[in-house]
This record gives sequence, C-alpha cells and structure tokens, in this order.
Amino acid sequence: MGVTSDTGTVTPSGSEQTVAAIAGGPFDLVSVYFKGGLGGQPGAPLQLALYALVDGQWTRIAQKQVMGSSSGSLVVWEATGGAPASYLINAGGTQFEVTVQDTSGVTAAAMAPARQPVTMTVAGVNIFDTASDEENAAKPALDPGQSASLPTFDGYAERMDVACDQRNLPATVVVSVFASCGGGSVLALVKSVALQGRDDNVTAVFRDLELPVATEYVVQISNQSLQAIAVEITGATYSVQAAGGGVMLSGNTNGPSNNNTNEDFVNSVPDADVTVATLPKPTGSIYVGLNGLTADRTVFLNNTATGKVGDTTTIKDEDGSLADFTITVDPGAGNTIDGESTYTMTAVQNGLKGSITVKKISATAFAIV
Repeated sequence: MGVTSDTGTVTPSGSEQTVAAIAGGPFDLVSVYFKGGLGGQPGAPLQLALYALVDGQWTRIAQKQVMGSSSGSLVVWEATGGAPASYLINAGGTQFEVTVQDTSGVTAAAMAPARQPVTMTVAGVNIFDTASDEENAAKPALDPGQSASLPTFDGYAERMDVACDQRNLPATVVVSVFASCGGGSVLALVKSVALQGRDDNVTAVFRDLELPVATEYVVQISNQSLQAIAVEITGATYSVQAAGGGVMLSGNTNGPSNNNTNEDFVNSVPDADVTVATLPKPTGSIYVGLNGLTADRTVFLNNTATGKVGDTTTIKDEDGSLADFTITVDPGAGNTIDGESTYTMTAVQNGLKGSITVKKISATAFAIV
C-alpha cells in the first residue's frame, strides 16, 4: 500500500480543530509534520494532539506543545505510555487524525498580532511497505552561499547513512537531511550538522539515522563559508529485513512466513493449445491440465523474458485423452527439453492420465524432472 498521507491548514483558535487525517490502515508507524502558527498571544504555545481510531473508539495517543515556526519541522511527541519521545509513533489503528488548539484562550481576531494559519501533514505506513534500498553520490562544486542536493530518495525507508569527504573543509559546511510527502505537504528537517573539516577520507556524517514516515528524503550540502569548495557526498537508504512470522507471503508460497503453504497456479484447459506465457500466472510453479481432447494439442512453455530459471510446469492428461491423442510440449525456437526440440506425451510413453513436470534450467534449456 505504501505511505498514506494528508495535509491540511487551519487557523488555530481556542477550540481543538482537526488539521489532517488518514484512513485505510492499519498503520504501524505515523509521523506528523508542522509549520506556521506564528503570532498570537506572546508566549502562548499551540497544543497538538494525535488520535487513533481503534475498534470504533477515538483515543488520544500523543500530544505536544509547540511554538509557531516559519520553517517545517517534525513533531517530536512527548514520552507517554512507556514510549520514548519520538517523531515516529508506533501504535495500532485504522485511522489517525492530528489536531491543534491555541492555548491563549482568545480568538484569532482579538490577538495582536493575529495567530497565523498552521499547516500539518500526517503520514502513516505499514512497517513492511518499505521502498527499495537506494544509493546516490555526487561531487558538487559550490560557491559561497550555494547548496546542492543528491537525487531524491524514495520512502518509506527506515534508515539512512550519509558520508562526506571532509578533508580540509571549512567549518561552515552544513549537511542536512529533509523529509516530506510530496507536493503540497510540509517539508521538514530531520537532522543537520556542521562539518568541522578532518584530514581523512570519506567520513560518516550520519550513521543509521532513523527516518520519519515520508515518500521523499533529500540530502543537502550547503556551503556557508567564504570560499569555493568541491566535495564528494554519498547517501544510502535501507530498511531492516523483517524477521520471524511477521511477513505475509504471496505467490506460490502463501501465508505468514512461519506458517505458510506452497501452492501451484492451476489451469485446467478443455481441448485447446496452451501458451504458458499468456496464463494469468506465467511463472513459478504452474499446473496445466488438459481434458476433452478432440485433436492433438500443444503446450508452449514460457520462453519469454518473464520466464525465470527454476520455473516448473506440470502438464497432465486429466481424463485419459492420451488414449486417442497426443500432447506435445514445445519449449520454443532455439530452446530444448532434455536436449530435444520438443517432447510428445502419449499413452504408451506416459500412460492414461499421465503427467510430466518440466523445469527451466537455463535461458534456453528445460529438463524433465
């Protein structure tokens, strides 16, 4: 399913208001992004809250008081219920919503200056819906005051490593990681560090950096010094492989990883030739049963680019049709079955209601197993 997110904007008041909400879970991890809310009664914070819908009941699962800000940030929720303070909320629920309330207790119209609107993004993901690992590298040349970014990394990813060639760098070169959920959502700083300039090679800037729920991650390097630089920077995102019985498998093997069954993709075909590559499931463990034959028939094995070494196809006479007709197994031009261009099933060779299983053993060869 990937990341589900929603972004909303409201003008805070003395009443609690919903800013953004997501549905369609369950979501294992939730992150919230915040921007705006400047003005209002001096010193009065905004009260943020995160709610989860569990079995039809809304429950406040996290809260945080923040001051308005012109830049986007991740909400680091207060430590509650034994959970540490974090921008990653690990909680069960099929729907989540985030709210805001102005604690000054006066309406926006009466404030001097008036409280400005708040924009918030809430993002949720299933822990197993991670993006593919990515690696990016660049060596930008930066004049004073310039910044450059690596290509955007796809999310959700659990962790990130960033490294930079820090030889002789001025102390005002800053490396930052940002996260967002795409167009219109709040862009937030995850972490930033000023490099000190070390006389060694490519050196870790961030190692095993925990990432928030997002669809996009950006690594940026900024030259805040007074001299031009050219510096090599690398980034990599990755996710911890799931363990135990938590992964649901689908395909030939179905069910939880610690309690699954192996299944064939079954195709029962009355009186027709069969092209395996055009079946609904053309790879894996495939069963092709033929019945009701009125003529000799052919099964064409999957010799297309979708075929994979290790694919197995079982061909069976389901009703004794081999008594009068044959079934030819054809691996396609330039391919072989046990060194031959075709294999023909007959009543003598295979018996009535007989079968064979063929495995793809190379790009051009099949073997009867």
